[in-house]
Amino acid sequence: MKIHINHFALGARNIYEASERLFKETGLGFWTGEWVQSTGCHMFPLGGDVFIEVEGTIDAHAYLKMPKPNYIYDVLDTDNDYNGDHWTGLMLGVESLADLEAIAKRLGGEVSPDDSKINPYNHFIRPDGYVMGYQSAPRYPNGRPSKWPRGLPTFYYYPDVPGRSSNQPVVARAHMVEPTGVKWIEFGGTEELLSEWMGVKKASDVIPVRFNGKAVGVWAVCVGIEGKDDVVIRRPAAASSIKDESIYKT
Repeated sequence: MKIHINHFALGARNIYEASERLFKETGLGFWTGEWVQSTGCHMFPLGGDVFIEVEGTIDAHAYLKMPKPNYIYDVLDTDNDYNGDHWTGLMLGVESLADLEAIAKRLGGEVSPDDSKINPYNHFIRPDGYVMGYQSAPRYPNGRPSKWPRGLPTFYYYPDVPGRSSNQPVVARAHMVEPTGVKWIEFGGTEELLSEWMGVKKASDVIPVRFNGKAVGVWAVCVGIEGKDDVVIRRPAAASSIKDESIYKT
């Protein structure tokens, strides 16, 4: 089974302000307009078929009706040097639905349904009407097993590679740089934990990851830049701002 980096989720209070700040920090371009349910996203292609998804709520009424306590709300409510930005996910990709199903079975979870044609609002939609169909795993409808802390990667299968968010043109502007791919990821927890979750002998042999022993999740992403020095995007992992994750049901 081949496992690769699919994308990173960067949670933000204001996706417009956070994306503009990220551009000024790195020179990376982005495009906008993709949304799913009450979440809107700005997409930063990183090269190598990988992207950052700067995500945040775009429906205040739906947000207020969400069950409390709400994990992501409490994470983003925590002040830091980045206006509350946190890394909220590392998403890994696989090459087939069979691989995804095998991962879900191994981890005691389920695969999300392939319902993009009958229930498009469960999938990412673009202004031109394109619906990004995908499936992910593992899902735990009855609650996440206590063995697995939050912050571990979700696995994705995207059948439409040309249509992926990483392969769409960014909005042209001055002083943009050209990314050449992810050089390394700084991740919390231990290599043993991530390796067991991924079902591999050594995670760092599969993806370019190093470990800091802190709260589980992404802490930094290093991106290569054509003709320039690499850029390192540092934000705290979501789990670092949560004192007791057991109180959250979703």
